[in-house]
Order: sequence, then C-alpha cells, then structure tokens
Amino acid sequence: MIGERLKELLEIKKVSVIQLAEHLNTTPQNIYKLFKKETIDTKYLIPISEYLEIPISQFFSLDDKTTRDFINAGRSDKNSLFDDEIFSIKDRLKKLKAEVILKNENIDFLKAQLDFYKHQSETLKFLNEQLIKSGKEGTPPTDQPG
Repeated sequence: MIGERLKELLEIKKVSVIQLAEHLNTTPQNIYKLFKKETIDTKYLIPISEYLEIPISQFFSLDDKTTRDFINAGRSDKNSLFDDEIFSIKDRLKKLKAEVILKNENIDFLKAQLDFYKHQSETLKFLNEQLIKSGKEGTPPTDQPG
C-alpha cells in the first residue's frame, strides 16, 4: 500500500508528519489519512517526493535494499550501518508476521478437522447405541427357511 510506504519513507528520512504537513500546506490529520490509502494523487506525490529528495519510484519499490542504498548514498558509514540494521529488523518482522499468519491458518484448519472428527465420533457412537438397542429389542435373524 502506497500510504504505508509513505510512512516508512518518512521514518527513514526522519521527517515528521508535522513537517510534511507544513510543507504541503495541509494538516497532520490529512497526512495520517494518506497513510491509509492504497493510491495517492500525483498532485501530492510529486511534492512529497521532492521534499523527501527521493524519486517517485521509491513509493512503488518493493525492494527495501534499493531504497536503503538510495537513501544511504552520501551518508556516514555509522548511519548506514544503523539503517541497515533497522531494515534488517523490519524485514525479519515482516517474515515473522507471515509465519504467524500461516501458523494461525494451520491452527484453524486443525481445529476444523478436530471438530469434524468429534462429530464423526458422536455419530458413530449414536449409531452403535442404536444398533445395540435394536439388537436387544428385535428378534435375532434365523437361518431356517420359513
């Protein structure tokens, strides 16, 4: 989502929502609304990219390394290493979130299977009881012709 990407880029560039809002002559609330959008009008995107000194393509980049390399160009090694660590942690967090989602889906599937087998067990128990009951009340079949 481009709004989430904007938020990430503001964090990377260490620009506050208030600073960006002032630059765009808008309110911080409007910037927060942009964070929730899937698309952003180019009339906002161009001034934002100019203010952050990044190409518009960075809003659509899925490659954090490209963004990191671009932003780190010309910065001190100490800051670059710190930013690398932040990107690494964010990447690991994304992977862990995906793992949690997958594990939750597996848990839901296993719960559904368990419910199915519980229902099957109850059904078999009921049928067994009915079979026993009918065997006691009815007469046993005979092999003799009538």
